[in-house]
Amino acid sequence: MVRVPVKIRIEVPLTPPSANHYKIPTARIQRDGRRIFQLTPEAKAWYAAIAVLARGKVATGDRHRVEFAVYRGKGERGDLDNYAKCILDGLVKAHVLKSDDSVVEMHTYKQRDWANPRTEILITEVEECADK
Repeated sequence: MVRVPVKIRIEVPLTPPSANHYKIPTARIQRDGRRIFQLTPEAKAWYAAIAVLARGKVATGDRHRVEFAVYRGKGERGDLDNYAKCILDGLVKAHVLKSDDSVVEMHTYKQRDWANPRTEILITEVEECADK
């Protein structure tokens, strides 16, 4: 019997905040001297949207390929590599992925769609590679 990899598609009607802008420092300091950060309102909205739109979707297996396309609206800016952190963290917080450590392959795309900014995410289970 041929095993078909499971695919999960999620479309979020938002663009993710950049990793550079999704946490802000607070005035509080931990005992070890590190600063405590809090999520920005944009990051909270992003995580809430993924949680709602991904409800009931769980990636099985231990290895995953994640593909995402960010369609930015008019005037929106952001580096493609900085979106990845928020997208993967959102998938973990929504319990779609157990850990972002399971992501062994990632394909990222950035486009412009002034009328319909959004983020499209595709998660595919990846077969274990045979030893050579």
